[in-house]
Amino acid sequence: MPNQDSGVPSPAELAAAVVGLERSRDAVLACCNGLSDDAWARNDSPNDDAGRWTVAGILEHMLLFETRYMAGLEESLRQPPNPEWAAQTANKDAAMAQAAVVRTPLVAGATMQPRGGIAPAELLAQWTGARAATIAMAVRPGQALKSHTHPHRILGTINAYQGLLFIAAHTDRHRLQIERCLAASTPRS
Repeated sequence: MPNQDSGVPSPAELAAAVVGLERSRDAVLACCNGLSDDAWARNDSPNDDAGRWTVAGILEHMLLFETRYMAGLEESLRQPPNPEWAAQTANKDAAMAQAAVVRTPLVAGATMQPRGGIAPAELLAQWTGARAATIAMAVRPGQALKSHTHPHRILGTINAYQGLLFIAAHTDRHRLQIERCLAASTPRS
């Protein structure tokens, strides 16, 4: 059994992270599989505001986020452990789940903005592949995910385990946005 001081998450913690990644993946796939071209092009603005992301744009953002975030997380694992990890990341696990709750809209950085030009089926395949790589990384045995930290633009210092929880929550946040887009495509009375 992992020693808390080692920074290796417990089997229950790892299982929770993987379940969150799988559950959020499956929910996105349930929303997006079989969508029409019209549905992929919908946004959640009642006026079809061109500045709002479409369903395809949301998925592209999710792909950009997951691949770039995971590259940063993998880089943090190649660095020496942070000796202050326990103090710097204490009590933040629960905050990761709250990341899915939209209190105020956030503006993604320029590198995370969708640019279009990728067919929805290809976006879905690429995002599913990125999620498979995330899950594969999460289940690599013996990783001291908790003692390797990185900065988060809102939450401050978080560890790699918390990063995995955040990825699932980020997916949930945008799945809810996709659901709003799809609901907006139904006639209003």
